[in-house]
Amino acid sequence: MNSMRIPFAGALLVFGLASRGGAAAGDASPPPVLVFAATGVSGVLERIGKAFTEKTGAPVQVSSGGSAALSDKIVKGAPADLLVSAGPGPIALLIQYGLADEGSAFAWATNRLVVVTSAEHALSLSSLDELASAGVHHLVIGNPASAVAGSYAQRALMTLGLWAKLKEKVILAPDIPSALDDVESGKADFGIVYASDARLASRIKVVMTIPERTHDPIQYPAARVAHSGASPAAAPFIDFLRGPEAKRILEDAGFTPSFP
Repeated sequence: MNSMRIPFAGALLVFGLASRGGAAAGDASPPPVLVFAATGVSGVLERIGKAFTEKTGAPVQVSSGGSAALSDKIVKGAPADLLVSAGPGPIALLIQYGLADEGSAFAWATNRLVVVTSAEHALSLSSLDELASAGVHHLVIGNPASAVAGSYAQRALMTLGLWAKLKEKVILAPDIPSALDDVESGKADFGIVYASDARLASRIKVVMTIPERTHDPIQYPAARVAHSGASPAAAPFIDFLRGPEAKRILEDAGFTPSFP
C-alpha cells in the first residue's frame, strides 16, 4: 500500500470551536480522536496519543482488538476517526463500503520476526537450520489459527524448508504472551515472535532475525474513517502519526516506520 498524505486545513486548530455530538462551542473538553487499533500496535499508539495530547490538549482514545473485528464494528456503525490494522484487508473493506477514502490510506509501520530465547540461558544459534538440530527440543510459535504472528512464523519456516523437520518439536501457543512465557520458563528452547513483542519482554533475548523474504510483509496500514461527528483533531493527529516524535516512539517500541 502506497504512502499517501491526507490534506487538512491548517495545523493550528481551535479544538473548542467544534465538537462531537453537538457540544457547545468553547467546551473545555474537546472531543477525543477515536482510534481503532490492531492489538499489536495499540500500546505504541497509546504512547503516541499521549504525546499528541501533551502538545495540543486534544485527547486520543485507543480501542484495540482484532483488525477484522474492528473493521466489522465500523461497518456496523461504531464511531471511529482512524483505523490502524494488521494487514491491508480491513482497510480495503472500509474502502469497499465507502467508509474510508482510498486516498486517505497510508502505510504506517512494519514489524519483523525474530528468534528469541530466555535471557537466563546461554543458548545461541549460528543459523536457522540449527533449530532442527537434536540439541533443540522445543520451538514455540503462536498458533496460526489464533495468532497472526504464528501464521507468519509458520510461513517463514515453510519457505526455509524447516517446517516438516520441526513439526514434532513445535509448541503452538494460543497467543504471543503465552509463547513468551514458554520461552522465559524454559518450556521451549526458542520462540519466534514479533520484534516489538520481544522488545517488551525483559527476560527474553533476541538471537536472530528472520529474513523478510521468507514471509509476507508484516504491515500496519492506516486510514481515516469517514463518519459524522469526526473529531476536529483527527487530521492533525494523522499528520502527527507520520512526524519525528511518532517515528522515535515507533522505533523505540521495535517497529519500523513506513515514512521518512
